[in-house]
Amino acid sequence: MFPSLLPLHLPPELASFRPEHLRLATASRDEAVAQISGRLSPYRLRLLGTQETFTAQYLEAQSLAGVGLSTLAFGTEVELDIHTADDHLLVTTQVSGHSTVASQGRKAQGGAGFIVVDSTPHAVTKRFSADSCRVNVRIPRTRLDAAWASLTGALPVRPLVFQPFPPDAAAGQRWLAHVRLLMTYGLQAERVPERQAEALTESALLALLMEFPHDQRPVLEAPVARAGQRTLQTAMDFIQDCRHEPLRLADIAAHCGVSVRSLTEAFRSGQGTSPMKFLQETRLQAARTLLTSRQPGMTVARAATDNGFTALGRFAALYAERFGEAPSQTLARR
Repeated sequence: MFPSLLPLHLPPELASFRPEHLRLATASRDEAVAQISGRLSPYRLRLLGTQETFTAQYLEAQSLAGVGLSTLAFGTEVELDIHTADDHLLVTTQVSGHSTVASQGRKAQGGAGFIVVDSTPHAVTKRFSADSCRVNVRIPRTRLDAAWASLTGALPVRPLVFQPFPPDAAAGQRWLAHVRLLMTYGLQAERVPERQAEALTESALLALLMEFPHDQRPVLEAPVARAGQRTLQTAMDFIQDCRHEPLRLADIAAHCGVSVRSLTEAFRSGQGTSPMKFLQETRLQAARTLLTSRQPGMTVARAATDNGFTALGRFAALYAERFGEAPSQTLARR
């Protein structure tokens, strides 16, 4: 049976955790500190609730291109002093309960959807309610630096330090969409192919770099040379030809010989969209063409996988949102 100590009313992505994802369940504070410090960030724990209800539970999905995905709950009210190591940063999202966080001279609190970025070696203090559960995205600095280099054309001059809280609700909601997508793939029973994992994590890291405030933000606010129409057409042709592959934004930019920023600006001004949204639309339109064709043996699964969709549930949801009907309905009408 799935551990009954988990908080109730979890969202669908957390309900997909299986018993084999449970890495730690202990009533020992010392063991919880020792084990979780090694998996997330070093911390000190103060018990504010009762020892009788303390049960640290740590569940872990498969990592995606080195990016770790996990949940953590303590079963009672606690306060943590966290020291983020130099080799990673941690982005956490409240799933249930509430928390209060003090970081970099700022303090905030929130319930479900409350996001915090730990990227500084200075102590961060977090107080969690008894029913608190958070999703953790642990990002190696090497992965973040590579995403920065892809975005700007050069490695960061120093480790990026983010402000601890999202700039607005819209940025937070967009980050949550990335977290849900990462969890969808991280909780698959089968191993996610490395190229696909890299594409998923790159999209999330670029969103983090471009939308969340950090100390090197001025680099992104400087004017960027916009790629010309020929480069834009080259990118669109490349996307069309390679739509069945797990394309990364860096792959498209490298093929065109421009930076990610230049490519993104070219799509924004020339197409009114982003390269990855253009890729998604290209895949959906190609899948619809297959579903309406009279090819013998055509199935929803084939139309999806032939156009780069590997999670059929996500394909069906995107398709229904775009065309107003399920892909099976389109197939049945041909």
